[in-house]
Amino acid sequence: MDTIMVRAYSKQYIALRKSIIKKFDLDEWHIIRFQLPDIDDVIITGKIIKIKRRKNGETSYKLSIPKTFIEKHSIILPGNLKLRILKKRKIGFRPNIKRKRNYLDIVSLLDNKFTYFENKDRTVTIYFLNGFSHSEATLPRFLKINEFFLWNLGLYLAEGTKTN
Repeated sequence: MDTIMVRAYSKQYIALRKSIIKKFDLDEWHIIRFQLPDIDDVIITGKIIKIKRRKNGETSYKLSIPKTFIEKHSIILPGNLKLRILKKRKIGFRPNIKRKRNYLDIVSLLDNKFTYFENKDRTVTIYFLNGFSHSEATLPRFLKINEFFLWNLGLYLAEGTKTN
């Protein structure tokens, strides 16, 4: 996708102009993966936040940058940054389950509350949003089903929830 110039403010937020929101067809129900190419090639995942002002009824959008990322790279805020949007997904996006002989697709095991991003290296990044906090994990897309895997799964399930 395109690289655009954005304004980052001192409270770790990037202001997204209405022209950017329209160009990329974004709203508060989207989660995006992006990079700041001038700083690092690290991929950051974030939710679009909608702000509606009470006084004049105007709507604006913003995107947060992790505080640890800002501190690690000594980013001076406020300032202008280049932003490259890599992927966008609606909250709850789930890719189609793929059938592969002797493999189990991890997407079939997880709930619809997660948002999935498929990566090039046969992994999937799973994003979960709970209120204002979020969790993110990258897992292999397919698990090889063999005797060892089945034994481990059986032992795990046997130890799991015991009711008396």
